[in-house]
Amino acid sequence: MVDDLAVRVGSSPEVRFDESPDCVPGQEDSGLDPSDTVHVTTEAAAVHRLTGEIADDLDADGWTVKRDPVDPENREVSVR
Repeated sequence: MVDDLAVRVGSSPEVRFDESPDCVPGQEDSGLDPSDTVHVTTEAAAVHRLTGEIADDLDADGWTVKRDPVDPENREVSVR
């Protein structure tokens, strides 16, 4: 999913492993939610496409696309 999304919004994807989940012995869901960050070179219109038409596709697959609620001009978008 990450690779497909990177291709849809830009070029030169750079994958970074952000967060290693903590593993707690005996906890059934321990370590199941790793977090990756992909930095992509985009044009200005990519943010609008990602939060519009592409967000609709992602939503259908169970993902959530969010912009910074404090600074709407921030071009950083999260997909969870």
